[in-house]
Amino acid sequence: MKKLLTFTCMGILLGGCGGGDEEAEETTGKTVAEESPKAPTKEPVHEELANAINFQSLTESNGIFYTSGSKEAYTGWAKQMHVKEKGKVEWVGQFKDGKPDGAYTSWYENGEKSSEGHFKGGEREGDWVFYEEDGSVEERRSY
Repeated sequence: MKKLLTFTCMGILLGGCGGGDEEAEETTGKTVAEESPKAPTKEPVHEELANAINFQSLTESNGIFYTSGSKEAYTGWAKQMHVKEKGKVEWVGQFKDGKPDGAYTSWYENGEKSSEGHFKGGEREGDWVFYEEDGSVEERRSY
C-alpha cells in the first residue's frame, strides 16, 4: 500500500506541475533523451524496457527506493505497468542512488506517449514534453 501511495504521489508530481506557456512544436519522432544534450543515454525505449525492473519490486524508505531486501539505494531502470491495461507500460525511467535520475517516458493506456523528460536527484530537469492522448504535443516546459 505504501508503494502504491508513493507511486500515486510521484504520478501527481509528474503530471500536475505548472510550467511555462511555450508554443508547441512539431515532434521529430525522437525521444527527449535523443534530443537533449544532457541525456544520459540514447537507448531506444524498447531496450530501456528490457533492462527495467518492475517498480512494484522496489521498496521506499524516506523518499529513497531500494530493491527488496537490499540496503543499497537502487540504481538502474524501472518501469510501472498500467493497472487497467494489463501488459501495457505506464512509464519507464532511470533511478540513481534511489531517486529518479535520468531519462523518463510515460504512456497513456491507449499506448500514446504521455510525457518525456529527465530527472536529476528526484526533480524534473531540463526540457520536458507533455502530449495529448491523440499523440499531439500539449506543452513543452523547461525546469
